[in-house]
Amino acid sequence: MKVTEIIEKKVNFPIPGEACVVGRGENGKYFFAWGSEIPYANKVPVEDISSIKSGIIWFKTKGAAIAAMKAAVKAFN
Repeated sequence: MKVTEIIEKKVNFPIPGEACVVGRGENGKYFFAWGSEIPYANKVPVEDISSIKSGIIWFKTKGAAIAAMKAAVKAFN
């Protein structure tokens, strides 16, 4: 799935080389992704991938994706 917009990105979090990102795919849905690969990619998986090291979760609304990212950041702090 092609990434059409990056809404919010936190780089080098929780460790150097990793990131958290909220974006929108060409399907019009929003995603929260984390890890060392997916947040930096121009194309992302279309299915949810939930792993501690790297993953992506799709949402119908931008607000839900942002809330997921904020919850993850809060959990690490």
